[in-house]
Amino acid sequence: NPNVYLKTAGFIGIIDALCVSKWTFDVKSMTEIQAIVICCGTTFDLSWCIIGSILFTQLSYSCEHSNVGLMIFAYIIAKWIYVGCRIVFLISGCQSSDDPHLQDRSSRYFSYDSNRGYGSNTLQAV
Repeated sequence: NPNVYLKTAGFIGIIDALCVSKWTFDVKSMTEIQAIVICCGTTFDLSWCIIGSILFTQLSYSCEHSNVGLMIFAYIIAKWIYVGCRIVFLISGCQSSDDPHLQDRSSRYFSYDSNRGYGSNTLQAV
């Protein structure tokens, strides 16, 4: 049901905004908790975008061009852009944050050595 989709999206969006409204959005000051919450929110937003895209493709022609159909289309487009921005913010925050816990965890996944694994024919014991 398109109406339920939009109402649920709005309710979850308000909860998300209330959770992150007091944070400073500076990548240098991102904490581990902020990164976890942003990651969970991004995962939800991504899945909600996919569900909305599938829902929109299943709407009839008359429903697609109604106010509800256009609202779903606009919401999906805005949400895809928002998800992309959240992913960029998350990755840049993990790489440049001053939080020592986040630096330790992100160093496991984001290598700062651009030549790692290339040109070396020797094996090293771990």
